[in-house]
Amino acid sequence: MVEVVLIDFSDVHYDYIEKWLHSAVNIISTCNLTESSYVFMTYSQDNTDIVNNDIQKYLHQLSNQVEMPKANLEVLVQASFAAILYTVKQKIDKQSLSNIQVIVSTGRKAAFEVYVQQLFTATYKFTFETLVIGSEGEIKLQLPGTCVLMSQQRDDIWKDIWMFMAQLKGVMGEIVILKSLLIPDTQERQNDKAQKIMTRTPTIDLSCSQPSAQILTLHSSLMVALWQDARVNIMATMVSILD
Repeated sequence: MVEVVLIDFSDVHYDYIEKWLHSAVNIISTCNLTESSYVFMTYSQDNTDIVNNDIQKYLHQLSNQVEMPKANLEVLVQASFAAILYTVKQKIDKQSLSNIQVIVSTGRKAAFEVYVQQLFTATYKFTFETLVIGSEGEIKLQLPGTCVLMSQQRDDIWKDIWMFMAQLKGVMGEIVILKSLLIPDTQERQNDKAQKIMTRTPTIDLSCSQPSAQILTLHSSLMVALWQDARVNIMATMVSILD
């Protein structure tokens, strides 16, 4: 059964948001929902706070005008999509929910899957329904296809995740600077600086019973710093540590 429904409006033009919601509601009506299912309406664009607040109010208004589960309905509008999914994860973890139905545009599905791979484990079961805006402005269901992300798009997703993680507060214990043999000293600029790894035990409090993805085990400050300096080394370090 579907325990969580996530409707994403992130790349939907303002003029089509209402139609998009009606199409999403039609999909929801065919789902085998639990009695206490959660519904999240999400929107993520790098807008000003004023614009995002207006979008959030508009989505709330529209949700009140349609027949859809409202007992556990929440509208999440933020510039960081990683922050949105983190909020979703915290809320569903408290209820031990893991079956998630995502309603998303065809073009955004690939990006969504990258976020899921990094922020969730295999414990969570995601299924996707994809919508597309037709040539005459109609919203229609489309069979999921294969969409390949550009390298810049992937980099933007990684940066969004890591920058958000940098804002999270670690808990318990002081920061310890350790010498790392995982990052080879092949360049002069790495001496005494790039070989230092910031660690904390534990690093991040996810407030959940289910384990987070591998990326969450690294200290956020390290991820952001190395992102700016040596992304390839980061990946090698992560794999070595987690192995």
